[in-house]
Amino acid sequence: MSDRPLRILHFSTGDSAGGAAQAALRLHASFVDAGHDSRMIVRQKGSGRADVLEVPPYLDPWRARWRRLVHRRQETPPPAFNLDVTPDIRRDLFYSYGPGEVDVVVLHSITRLLTVREIHSIHAHYRAPLVWALADQAPLTGGCHYSYDCDGYTARCGWCPQLGSEREDDRSRAVLERRLELLSPLPIVFVAASSGVADWVRRSAAFGSHRVERIPAITDDRVFRPFDRRAARDLLDVPQEAFVVLLGAGNLVHPRKGVVEYAVPALARLTELAPDRDVFVLAVGARGEELELPYPSRAVGALSDPVAIALGYQAADAYLCPTIADAGPLMIPESLLCGTPVVAFDVGYAVDLVRDGETGYVVRSRDPDDLAAALHELLRHPEPDRLRAACRAAPAHHTPARVVEAHVRLYRSL
Repeated sequence: MSDRPLRILHFSTGDSAGGAAQAALRLHASFVDAGHDSRMIVRQKGSGRADVLEVPPYLDPWRARWRRLVHRRQETPPPAFNLDVTPDIRRDLFYSYGPGEVDVVVLHSITRLLTVREIHSIHAHYRAPLVWALADQAPLTGGCHYSYDCDGYTARCGWCPQLGSEREDDRSRAVLERRLELLSPLPIVFVAASSGVADWVRRSAAFGSHRVERIPAITDDRVFRPFDRRAARDLLDVPQEAFVVLLGAGNLVHPRKGVVEYAVPALARLTELAPDRDVFVLAVGARGEELELPYPSRAVGALSDPVAIALGYQAADAYLCPTIADAGPLMIPESLLCGTPVVAFDVGYAVDLVRDGETGYVVRSRDPDDLAAALHELLRHPEPDRLRAACRAAPAHHTPARVVEAHVRLYRSL
């Protein structure tokens, strides 16, 4: 196994919808490009790749009706919560390869694809190293994808605030107990995209003693790179002489992204700090037209084409990222590779990649006034060209070749 191409089997809920699915597909595709035998099993397939296999659903209407009746009797979790319920899919495909045909099993975001018991069974079948590339906190908690200010996952959960629970033995405790029983004894190695994610693993009750490797997600430097700023603005119909602030997220009004609660007030404060400056806001993502912004703006909607997304960064002078909980987001290294500095809270990649005054600013409070002050510093930075050059160099280890090399080195060590 030391020299030959690796045989890798990935599990991911999807391969295209959302940042986690896209990150999983990028890694799989980069393994294939590097000459490895990489295959991927998903529940929701959006790509046309033959090496991505979609799990078929059960077609028995009586089975589906019975499951709906059972679920009606159970409490309904919030949308971003995984109660480890067996999904209504056929699972034969999970075991379609022999134990000797797979060198490494890689788990990505697997909500609604794999349960705790299924992961245990997959490891028993393949007897191969098990690597979990974390996209959020869900694998470490009693179900929540992000715990925010709750540290219950460090002490076996229970009294879950997201479930509105007032009991110690609630469903979050049951889920975490299953992780402790069935997964904690397995030799799972976690891949953390950022230092914050590594800290989540080390603090978790279920996996605090497990090995953690810091390897970032892939960002394609062939797409996300500097481009003629005037041409980018012309293509997006953005004013040429304005200081352009980019807001970007899959859903711009989602509370976790912080745009409504933090970015909009910060921009309002910026009007007071720099009343004479011409500022324009470019909003990339769903529901951008709902934002009540204090500056002229353009909402271009959700973009799926990476080249179009790159144009947004290339047209901007700053990317404002007020997310309050994230393993990434991928938009931070994408922006930096395009030469666009970032202003962000101390979350995810911001801690690892953004250097105050060099590649942007990290705001360590949750105060819109502090975000506005950081934006103001960028607006009046004396050497914007030097800033853009430093940005380009910061995320060099996110490029496909570097990320694949790090993963292969880890897999061979196992």
